[in-house]
Amino acid sequence: MNKKIREDFEEIPVEIVEEKWNNYKLADHATIRARPIMIKIFWPKEMKKLSPDKAIDLRGSFQKIVVPLCNKDLEGKPSGKLPSSIEEALKMDSEPVKIITSEELWNTYELPGGRGRLKVKMVVADVVKIKGIYDENGVPYYLVNSSLVISPSF
Repeated sequence: MNKKIREDFEEIPVEIVEEKWNNYKLADHATIRARPIMIKIFWPKEMKKLSPDKAIDLRGSFQKIVVPLCNKDLEGKPSGKLPSSIEEALKMDSEPVKIITSEELWNTYELPGGRGRLKVKMVVADVVKIKGIYDENGVPYYLVNSSLVISPSF
């Protein structure tokens, strides 16, 4: 954590109220299940609680969990070595896969001390399948381009 954040913010724990899986049906008949998880939040030291009439600068740490599910007809021979980074995967031969339907749900977290609640939603922009790469179970290797939307709940 850098010095500025240490001076102006305090790390506070969050309590999970509800975490849900998002579901994305793909044109290749696979399904992507995804979920953002709030790991920690940095709260401005001078702010007592969330308020609808005041903007707030929050810092946080999140983990995105992405799980592809597919039918046997999409499976292939496990590749052994998967790409070690997004940069490496992006250099490989790939194809975009259209999202046919999506269900994007809000996760809710309670902030301590009556500060309020935060809602977090993962929004997927697009999905790319790396050609010829399969995980240890033979499931195709997908890259998911996503962002997070964070909304206070009073």
